Amino acid sequence: QGLLRNRYADGLMAYRAGRFDEARAAFEAALDAVPGDGPSAALLSRIEGLQRNPPADWDGAWHMDGK
Repeated sequence: QGLLRNRYADGLMAYRAGRFDEARAAFEAALDAVPGDGPSAALLSRIEGLQRNPPADWDGAWHMDGK
C-alpha cells in the first residue's frame, strides 16, 4: 500500500502541474502496485481526455461538464 500511496501522490502532483506524461507514468506504476485501484484508473482516464483535447487554461482542477 505504501508504494501505491507514493506513486499516486507523485502522479497527483504532476497532474495538477499539467505534466501529464509524468502523471500518466506515476498512475500506471500505482496500478502496477495495486491493480484495480479506482482513483488511479480514473485519473488515467482524465489524462487521456486532457491529452486529446488540451485545456487552454489548465489550473489543475477538474471541471465536470455534467452530472
